[in-house]
Amino acid sequence: EIINRITFIYLDYGKPRSIKDIFERNSVNEVYNFASQSHVGQSWGKMVETFDSSTMITVRIINEIHNMGGGIKYFQASSCVIFGTPEQVPQVESTSMQPDNPYGLAKYSAHQLVRYYRERYDYFLCSGIFYNHESPRRTLEFVSRKITNNVAKIKLGKLHKLELGNLDSIRDWGYAPDYVEGAWMMLQADKSRDYILATGKGHTVKQFVEEAFNVVGLDYKKYLCINKSLFRSNDTIYIGNPCKIKSDLGWYAKTTFKELINIMVESDINVEKQKEV
Repeated sequence: EIINRITFIYLDYGKPRSIKDIFERNSVNEVYNFASQSHVGQSWGKMVETFDSSTMITVRIINEIHNMGGGIKYFQASSCVIFGTPEQVPQVESTSMQPDNPYGLAKYSAHQLVRYYRERYDYFLCSGIFYNHESPRRTLEFVSRKITNNVAKIKLGKLHKLELGNLDSIRDWGYAPDYVEGAWMMLQADKSRDYILATGKGHTVKQFVEEAFNVVGLDYKKYLCINKSLFRSNDTIYIGNPCKIKSDLGWYAKTTFKELINIMVESDINVEKQKEV
């Protein structure tokens, strides 16, 4: 397993010296920065944590790359939320960026820092603008994992209803491992560029629910409960156009919407069964 080939080093990203020590001791040639407080709603109440984990760590890493002569390739996990309320659907790399929440603003700042250092110093730095990238590792406060986890519990008789907000909300849902492969491909390219990583297809929450219940052979209508308090005041449509990265690097989201949901539901069923042992 790959876990046996990984060395874990814990980083205090608030201390620039800590980053410098890791770089010097490990002959680093590539950095993939996925660090972030990544929940948009929580970013309003965790503003300092959000900027520390999304913006300031980027500042410190890139500053250290600069101090070492710029020879380290760097990938920044950016986010579609940097587009704010997009002026077009689907979004492309040149879509105007007008973030409207702390998480989006923190990601935007890091995104622009990457662009600035790449253009000024010709370093190999790039940002991947990630759309919703899901997996069984997604935490339960995200609607995707909430759905698959609750469906698994309903199937096993541990729960009797699934409570959700707006079923018409649309998201561009993809499988996280596909996106990590895209990040790797970006650092293997001949030239550093920013790219959108997305499926290019939007699906509603209702479609997600239907597919999740289909996996376990149940009728979602018997278990679904709508809670108006869970509705968002501004439900933005984020759908990405991945044509640029497909054309340049050959990357595309290989895992289909149905396959993604099947993976997550089956995983949650196994997790819930293990709790019974």
